[in-house]
Amino acid sequence: MKIFNNSRKSALKSNKIVKYLGYALGEIVLVVIGILIAVAINNSQQEKEDREELNRILEIVKNDLKNDISTIDEVLVDFRFTENLMSKMLQAENQSKDFLSKCSNCRYILSEYSTALINTKGRNLLKSYNKIPEDIRVLVDSINIFYDNYIETIDINNQFMKDEVITFNKYLRDNKPWFKDYFINGKCNQDCADYFSTQEYINRIALANVVLSDALIPLFEEYKSSAEGFVKQL
Repeated sequence: MKIFNNSRKSALKSNKIVKYLGYALGEIVLVVIGILIAVAINNSQQEKEDREELNRILEIVKNDLKNDISTIDEVLVDFRFTENLMSKMLQAENQSKDFLSKCSNCRYILSEYSTALINTKGRNLLKSYNKIPEDIRVLVDSINIFYDNYIETIDINNQFMKDEVITFNKYLRDNKPWFKDYFINGKCNQDCADYFSTQEYINRIALANVVLSDALIPLFEEYKSSAEGFVKQL
């Protein structure tokens, strides 16, 4: 009978241990589940915040592109007017020196220069952002490649035209007595008018025309077309 009671007591103790272990294991499971849920919620919140930040950056990129398109439209109007005037000047070289000497607009082609400065705030933010989700990575990579392909080339061509304008104005300043009245007051005496029909000036126009017609206009047209495509996607 005593042996039976001892066996019963041992069974009861074993049963309590099993119940305790089951309870403890259940507590551990609940804690782990709680931690996993908390991590999942935190990750979800972080992903939401990251996506909102990316959307904010993409909105800046979109506005930059819209502003670029608007600016380029205005610059292209000036470019095409200048291109047309240059073509007339190069044709008149072989036809009528009188046209060149009387064409007041022809005198200012190399004295000033229109340009479009590309907005890069959004591009710089996007390039430094490293939490791009897979579902939009292709678009983001395409935008970054687009900017990399165009910005440096546009800057180089803009700088070339800017340098040409500065060099030309310095040349007139240092070599032409009529420069002051021409540059400040817009007056052009006979010597001034004669200069703008010389072969030297026409040669400068020919170089500027090649850069404008073969480089800058196509470059800005391509940039605008690509920018319009990205604006639609954004």
